[in-house]
Amino acid sequence: MTEPINGQNFFSFFFFLWLTLDKPNYHHTWIEYGKLKLLNAAWTALCSLGEKKENSRKLAIEAVEKIEVVIKGKKFFGGESIGYLDIALGWIAHWLPIWEEVGSMQIVDPAKFPATIAWMKNFLNHGLIKHNLPPRDRMLVYFHERSKNWSAVQQE
Repeated sequence: MTEPINGQNFFSFFFFLWLTLDKPNYHHTWIEYGKLKLLNAAWTALCSLGEKKENSRKLAIEAVEKIEVVIKGKKFFGGESIGYLDIALGWIAHWLPIWEEVGSMQIVDPAKFPATIAWMKNFLNHGLIKHNLPPRDRMLVYFHERSKNWSAVQQE
């Protein structure tokens, strides 16, 4: 029997669809950049202490600097409407502020990255997105546990 379509199933399908469509290399380049540079650095900063945490945080900030240049003057990466790149990098808008809170760190400084902050707000307030994200409070608990577990593994 097939599961009924609900918001979460629709969002998952929509995300999968966008990721599997053949898009120009420009999009793939920025998705890989977001994943390899920002995601890895931010996650490492979240799960680390001391010098490793600070070095990873600085790498994450450098990645956001590049994103700031690309998004500046636009509501979304593609212009006025949400698109493939926004969906693929949407984790930045939802997860990164949670990681900053859990890790007691700042990566996306609103004074330094106003265009990125504006994009994050636009993305999170888009009708398709805001009604289909997991609740922030549950994500805080989840990432607190994940970062503790990962930190313990790194120290072994």
